Amino acid sequence: MKPTSVQGRLLAAACLLLVVSSVHGQIIWDGSESNLWNNGDNWVGGVAPINANSITFSGTTNQTNTNNAGITSIGTLTLSNGGWDIGLGASAVTMNAITATGSSTLTGSVTFANGSPRTITLNGTNTTLDITGQLKLSRSNNVLDLQVNGAGNTLRVGSLTMDVGSGNKTISGTGNVTVTGAVTENMTTGSFVKAGSGTLTLNGSYTSNNTTIVSGGTLFINGNASNATGAFNVNGGNLGGIGTIGGATTIGNTSAATLAAGHNATGTLTFANTLTLGANATTIMEINGLAGAGATGGHDFINLTGAITAGTFTYGGALNLDIGTLFTTSASWNLYDFTSETGTFTSITLADQYSGSLLDGNTDGVWELVDGTHSWTFTESSGVLNLTIIPEPSTLLLGSLGACLFFRRRKN
Repeated sequence: MKPTSVQGRLLAAACLLLVVSSVHGQIIWDGSESNLWNNGDNWVGGVAPINANSITFSGTTNQTNTNNAGITSIGTLTLSNGGWDIGLGASAVTMNAITATGSSTLTGSVTFANGSPRTITLNGTNTTLDITGQLKLSRSNNVLDLQVNGAGNTLRVGSLTMDVGSGNKTISGTGNVTVTGAVTENMTTGSFVKAGSGTLTLNGSYTSNNTTIVSGGTLFINGNASNATGAFNVNGGNLGGIGTIGGATTIGNTSAATLAAGHNATGTLTFANTLTLGANATTIMEINGLAGAGATGGHDFINLTGAITAGTFTYGGALNLDIGTLFTTSASWNLYDFTSETGTFTSITLADQYSGSLLDGNTDGVWELVDGTHSWTFTESSGVLNLTIIPEPSTLLLGSLGACLFFRRRKN
């Protein structure tokens, strides 16, 4: 039967809608036939995705599936619920955005390029999105801001590469990012910037010749960043970790910033170059016991010994001593190790189990506080904090009486 003109126009419109949706539209997985992307029966409408489609995964059918359709670019990837384990294929997939609700895994590599900002939105509570391969920020001679949003949620990637030409590459947003492997910065000029309120944790090596900037949130260096030889400038954010930092580091030079060794516990942070604490810096050192430098039940430790430029350490800003244990015997803690030092703190304060401020009354770099039976002294020339327990007067009196009785008996 020959279609009428009205039927023909409806059929043409339907075909046009199908073509437009397949090129620019949202392709939705239903996984009704298999776990393979190239099977159109796995997709709502019976059409498999092509490059540049936005793709949505929803439901619980065939949540482990594979990109065998050769897709190398996706507009927006949406994971409407958790539990997905998606194989992206052998080639990196370039995306504009990812939205994930609940925890899932993308096996393979993802590139963000040719626009800024690019976004990863993590919805839900305690959501973790794993990208097992490389996350690449690549935009030639221009800035690229990857915004990871979702407070308390985490993007975890196998490695991170910043590539091509000039222009700052930034990780910002309210969400957290953890890089388990290597971080490589291959830009000719520009900086790697940590902005936003989230936490960026680098657990592997970090290689860079350019400046690393922390302007918001927290950067943890837990791996070996000795090959990140460009300057580290922390202004408006926090720096911590248990790794090694290669570049000359400045904290709080122009705006408030915090230095805290360790990663959610006491630890050692090593600097292979100079460390300068500016006037706006706050250094937090935790002391939880006598187990030693950087150890659990011990104390935080900043190590500059053996640094490239003779381990020069410049004191400045405020020092907060966060002491989590009450001590009944005298003790000492080596908080800083360096070859040479200069400058001075503007204040030293006790917190947690103790309170009060140490004062440098003689402006000679020796800070002191006597609080009842506890006498605290921090000496800038050595980097050592000392605690001396002063016996109570009643204890001294009893001791004196005991000594008198002892000598009287000896005399008799």
